[in-house]
Amino acid sequence: MNDDVIDLCASIGHYAEKPLSITSAITTEENGRALLLFDCATEYDFEGKDKFILITDSTISEEFDMLFKPNEFHEALEAYHELKVRDQIDLGEELMRFDISQNIQPNGVTDNGKLQYDIDGLSNGNIAILATCLYFIRYIKNVGVLEACTKFAETSKSLYEPGTILSF
Repeated sequence: MNDDVIDLCASIGHYAEKPLSITSAITTEENGRALLLFDCATEYDFEGKDKFILITDSTISEEFDMLFKPNEFHEALEAYHELKVRDQIDLGEELMRFDISQNIQPNGVTDNGKLQYDIDGLSNGNIAILATCLYFIRYIKNVGVLEACTKFAETSKSLYEPGTILSF
């Protein structure tokens, strides 16, 4: 993972309360552990594509990086819980009102054994937090795959350098 900070903006508008955007950043500690640091909530805005990776629930703008769809709710909720358990997420004081820990309650089990949740009343802020967590988890997984592929390519290249002796 590189040491650069990656700025994110989750602009969500299809849920309860006013549409809004929550900004955050992916940063890396000295030990290589990635963290998701939330910054602030602002007016709902699709502008700033060049400044942020844009996560949204609307196709109004064609300039988004990730479209958050309702069918991704469970995956986003799992991402949120995983990050909380690993202590890789920091909402900060201002955004604690969007913390979903108290807002989402289990509401039964589906036929295939998956938990159902009561999501009525979730705000755009709650969903912005979840969508950002989902993006972060996907980003971390992709970076891991890319690093493994790069390492494999470098190892493979060294096998074909002059003077390399292969034994089977």
